[in-house]
Amino acid sequence: MGLGFLRRYYYQIIHLPRRLLRDPIFLLILAALAFSFYAWSQRKKTAKRFGETKPAANTTGHQLVQQIFKEQGVEDVKVEQSAQPFSDYYDPTTKIVGLSEEVYSGNSIAALATAAQKVSLALQDHKKYRPFRIRFRLTPLVSFLATLAIPLYAVGLFAGMYQLTKWGLRIGLFVSAFPLLTLPIEIDASQKALQLLENGKFLKDEELRLAKEFLSFEALSLVAYPAMIISNIITAIKARQTQKEAKALD
Repeated sequence: MGLGFLRRYYYQIIHLPRRLLRDPIFLLILAALAFSFYAWSQRKKTAKRFGETKPAANTTGHQLVQQIFKEQGVEDVKVEQSAQPFSDYYDPTTKIVGLSEEVYSGNSIAALATAAQKVSLALQDHKKYRPFRIRFRLTPLVSFLATLAIPLYAVGLFAGMYQLTKWGLRIGLFVSAFPLLTLPIEIDASQKALQLLENGKFLKDEELRLAKEFLSFEALSLVAYPAMIISNIITAIKARQTQKEAKALD
């Protein structure tokens, strides 16, 4: 058994570099990690840059939300200040737009663009935008599956039940990919946000161009985290396959 153990890992170590460089999955993982690093670094830079850029109109994120809701006839959605920084969201369950302090009270291009994007999500819900409603209905299922993925993988790993481990990885892959599948909803909200900013005269000309640039980097950041998680899951799948191949050589 000791010789089999040494032979298995000797095989993996000797052939691993050559196999990885020829493996398109491994190259895809490297690309995903590089993209994630780029997206997060750019998001940090743009948040700082546009957070310091003030438009001509002296309007806060909170005021923008209230004005748009009034114009659109939305009366069942509240706007609140959230406690955590960069924790801006729209919750369709509670009908609340939550804005971080820098967005709620801020009047920078970043603050107004972020507030307008969250308002757009609320308007999608208000107007019963079909893709948004589908995501809303699927979210509880995805949350439930997320609680199953790690236990299934862990039990399968420690019990030596490869099929159980495989299902855990598959579920984890689906849960991680879910934000990517619903990305068009966020992109649509960003496009509508620019229209709201222009029609409401919150931003003009060059300010709108900067807001578009800011929202583009925000969309990249939405892709970055799922891409990183998916790359980790694919790595785990490849590792399990390598273990099976090495075991077959014994």
